[in-house]
Amino acid sequence: MSQEEIERLGDKYKLFRYVSVREKSALHLFDKYGWNHPQAKIVLDPTLLLDKQHYIRLIKSTYTTPSKGDLFCYILDEAEEKNDTIKKIAREKNLVPYYITSQTDCSVEQWLRSFWDAKFVITDSFHGLVLSLIFNKPFYLFYNKERGNARFESIMQILEVNTNQLNYDSINKNLKEWREKSWREIQQICDDIKSIQK
Repeated sequence: MSQEEIERLGDKYKLFRYVSVREKSALHLFDKYGWNHPQAKIVLDPTLLLDKQHYIRLIKSTYTTPSKGDLFCYILDEAEEKNDTIKKIAREKNLVPYYITSQTDCSVEQWLRSFWDAKFVITDSFHGLVLSLIFNKPFYLFYNKERGNARFESIMQILEVNTNQLNYDSINKNLKEWREKSWREIQQICDDIKSIQK
C-alpha cells in the first residue's frame, strides 16, 4: 500500500471502537501501519466458540445419513497430487475415503456429520482444520497458498498444535482457555454497547 492509502485507511480504522482479529499476522500488519488505536485483540474464529456438543446437537436435530467411508476428504481445490496423497494415506491406514468438495451439494448438518463420523480427515480448508480440531480427529492438512496460510499457522500456534504428534488433551485445554478469553472479550463489547445505548 502507498503511504497515502495507509493514512487514509488509518483514519477509517480510528473510527472503530473495537477491533478483533483471528490471525496473529493481522496484528503485525496493524503495528507496521501504526494502526494501534483502538488496540486490536485476537479472538477465536466464531466456529471455535462452540464446543463439540453444540455441533453434535445440531447434527442430531435433523436427518442425516451415515458417511460412506471413514477417511473424510474435505477438499476445496482439487489437484492430482492431492488425490495421490489421499490414496496413499487410505492404503497406509486401511481406510475408505469419502469426499465433500466445493461442488458437493449437502446440508451443513451432513457436512458436520462427515467430521463426526471420520476416523481421519484430509483437508485444504481452514474450517476443515477447525472442525477436525473440535471433533478431535487426526488429520492431514494441505497448506493452501492461494487461499492464504496465515489462518492455518495462527490457529495452530495459538492452540499449540503439533501435527507430528497430536495431543488432544493439551489442545482441548488451550482451546477451552482461548474460548473463555474470547467470550469475555465479546461480553465486554456487548456490555459497553449497552451502556452507550442507555
